[in-house]
Parts: sequence; structure tokens; C-alpha cells
Amino acid sequence: MGQIRRKDASFRTFVTTKSDHGNSEKEDMIISDAVVDASGTYGNGNWLGQGGIPALGERYFSANIIRTIPNVVEDAIRYLNKTTAVVGSGYSAITTINKLKELAAANTAATVDVHWCTRRGNDVAEGKPLYEKIENDPLPQRETLSKLANALASSNNGCAGSSVGAATDEETKFERPATNFRLLYHPRVQLESISSNAANSDGTINLLLRDVNELDQSATDQVRAIQD
Repeated sequence: MGQIRRKDASFRTFVTTKSDHGNSEKEDMIISDAVVDASGTYGNGNWLGQGGIPALGERYFSANIIRTIPNVVEDAIRYLNKTTAVVGSGYSAITTINKLKELAAANTAATVDVHWCTRRGNDVAEGKPLYEKIENDPLPQRETLSKLANALASSNNGCAGSSVGAATDEETKFERPATNFRLLYHPRVQLESISSNAANSDGTINLLLRDVNELDQSATDQVRAIQD
């Protein structure tokens, strides 16, 4: 590794294949000029708690958590006039938020409320935006999503819902969200627990967020009611 003479060498990939009955394995060594790792993590998201472990209540409320990009149009009743929490700063997160923004624009008589929670902040002034530009990115849509994410996280302290109609922001060149799309951005927070008030019959669950910069029990807790 790290030696320039290796750049023209072939790749050796060790592969094991289980038998149909699963009681034996076959081993192969595949020689190739290139290896594309497309195994991915889609649909196998990390736990939401600190350190990669489940937040309190996360396993119990697993039916309320979607770990892939949802089809918000097909399942619109779940998002219209409801509040959705989007946790994370990956491209699946901003893709979901963009889909919810489009859903609101297509259903102006309803509201779409979003709480966006990330462990990192959008430190544009320090040269550390939430989504950094990838030079010579072969996927132009990814750069478009990155710009949208940074614009939403920066707009009115993350309260994108105060933007007006279909006007265009001259700095970002993005169409501002319709007033029925209301996004509240929570930077530098960690999901600590998920709970529900048994008295609620509307499927409301509560997320307990903790400031990631606070490591002791005196941290300031922010409780947000999240509508399923």
C-alpha cells in the first residue's frame, strides 16, 4: 500500500459463497483491473444514539422510523399536516427534505413541518459548511442538493418556513420554500431518547435532543414533539 508501482497492479478479491443449504462454503480468488464497492449502507442505517448505539426507546419505536428515502408522494397522508423529524446530514437526509418541500408546494392547502437534527453545524463563516463541495463531482445533482441543504440550514436561523412563496433567493438561486413548508434546523444535537405520551391517540412521539458539546448531566435538554 502507498507505493506508486502498485497503481498498475491487478486487484485480488477473496470471495466466499455459501451453498444452497448453508452448511458449506466455496472460496474463490477473483483477479480484476478494478473493484467497485457498491455494497453500500442504504437501508442499514446507523443507530441514532450517541456512539453508534440505539437511543433510549429507539428499538421500541422502530415502526415510526424510516431508514431509507421515503416515497412521500405515495404516502402523503403520513406527512401532510404532520411534523416529521429528519436526523442526519447525509445525502439521504437532504433528499428527503427536498421531497417534503416539493410535497408542500404541490399541496398548498396543507402544511408540512420538518425538524432537521444534525450532529454537525453549518459553519459557513469558518469555511466548514454542513455539506462541503466535492471538486469535479461526476454527480451534478449531489452538488445541487448540497447547495440546497446549506441554504436551508442558513436561512433565518434554520426556520425556512418564514420564506415567502415561490420567490427566488438571489444569493443561492434556489426557489424559496412555500410558506406551508416549515423547517426548523437543530445543529449540533444528539438524539438521546424517543418516547410517547400514552394519553395521545394521534401517534405523537417525543424526541429528547442533547447538545453534543455538553457531556455531563447538566446539559440543556431540548424536547421536541414529533408527529408521526
